[in-house]
Amino acid sequence: FRSKKEEVRIDTIQSSLGAFVLGDSLQPKETLSILKRCKDVRLTIINKLKRKIADFDISKCSLDDMHGFLDEDETKLMDGTLKNRNYLKQALNILNERDLNHLEFGQLLTCHHKVLRDILQVSTPKIEKMLNAALESGALGGKINGSGGGGCMLAYAPHNTEFVVEAIERAGGRPYIIYQAQGEQTK
Repeated sequence: FRSKKEEVRIDTIQSSLGAFVLGDSLQPKETLSILKRCKDVRLTIINKLKRKIADFDISKCSLDDMHGFLDEDETKLMDGTLKNRNYLKQALNILNERDLNHLEFGQLLTCHHKVLRDILQVSTPKIEKMLNAALESGALGGKINGSGGGGCMLAYAPHNTEFVVEAIERAGGRPYIIYQAQGEQTK
């Protein structure tokens, strides 16, 4: 929810993450409709809060700031939104530490996935089966990838990569081992 005038800053992550396993569920999905639904509902709530709270700022607010302004469903959605915001901040801190805590990073991925699954309801039974198989075979964490509703999941597997690959295959997915890339700087 960035204004058009805000400058986007891209920072380089110094940590070496190791391997991830991307698991394709081979399920089609409706990316645009899922993203539109999630975006529209949140924007409606945010606009409602901006009318009620003069200095409302999603990047700094807490659920307590919204108390009394939202119904039960809106409160649940905003709670998930704020949890995801906080998971992102925690993950950025972990990624900027000198010694990356792989387990903690993986656990944050799984926490983020639980919000996507339980609150935004964008996971599928097959994605859940693949994620559970990956975690049981040694992945440190994982989440649905992209908009959800099918498509892919991502397992963080810096140590037991081949076991995670096999587990995703047994769960009916198509696994791909992927690694962090340095990317290119543009001017």
